[in-house]
Amino acid sequence: MISLEKRVLGLERTQNFLLIVAGLAMLLSGGYISLQAVEKSRHRLWVSGAANGEVYLSAGSDGPFIVTHLIRVRPGQAPFALVRLPEPVVFVESGNRTITREETARLRWFDRFGEPVTEFYANERLQVLYHRPLVAKAR
Repeated sequence: MISLEKRVLGLERTQNFLLIVAGLAMLLSGGYISLQAVEKSRHRLWVSGAANGEVYLSAGSDGPFIVTHLIRVRPGQAPFALVRLPEPVVFVESGNRTITREETARLRWFDRFGEPVTEFYANERLQVLYHRPLVAKAR
């Protein structure tokens, strides 16, 4: 029969092993989540609107990205105005693009019901709809 001291020692070793395994699992999970966040932000586009009416688009990584629509969002609310760009904006490499004031003045915004929107507010934010197409590799 195994003595009580040996049983306690065995349980302590098992407990230490499980603590090490749990610690490693937490460390690996945290590293994976951090890498995913970095990768996700690296493959993003940023958009901002200027007071003069220009829209600035910026890609933090190589594309391809194809921007097709702009969206106006009021803080704390759902998107309320959408416009389809007359010509898609294409990013093949990282960089910046500007939609000029003249181009934005020609855009016609619509709400989610298809009704024209003409009023805009100072605290609105802009968002973009874009996609990353698959690229075929040469054989």
